[in-house]
Amino acid sequence: MEIARRHGMELFVPQIAARRLPAMRFAPLTPPLRRNRYGLLEPAASRTLSAIWLDVVLLPLVGFDAKGARIGMGAGFYDRALAFRHRRSRWRGPRLIGVGFGVQQLESIPTQPWDVRLDGVLTEQGLTIFPGES
Repeated sequence: MEIARRHGMELFVPQIAARRLPAMRFAPLTPPLRRNRYGLLEPAASRTLSAIWLDVVLLPLVGFDAKGARIGMGAGFYDRALAFRHRRSRWRGPRLIGVGFGVQQLESIPTQPWDVRLDGVLTEQGLTIFPGES
């Protein structure tokens, strides 16, 4: 994060809106931080962005496969926040990079129509970009 900041990049982190249907937007990574209803620290900032305006999104992984399917924590926050990618016919940014460990790779993960695929994955073995359009 420090290297990104030194290169003039602005960092955003997920912020979960306290609504009936939980939604996720992205807030600048600046203090103060507060605990959300899940006990996770997030910026208290009221200025948030949709993921559509971001260049790269790093997603935590529970599991992934070589086709870009992922298993997250099961609440669907990222799939809802990134659903706009299904409606695009050309550039499908931002780039979605899963972050995990090589041992989390599975042979195949069944997917649903609302699942948003990864463009690549970063593990201790390096960065792998998946072929084709995700």
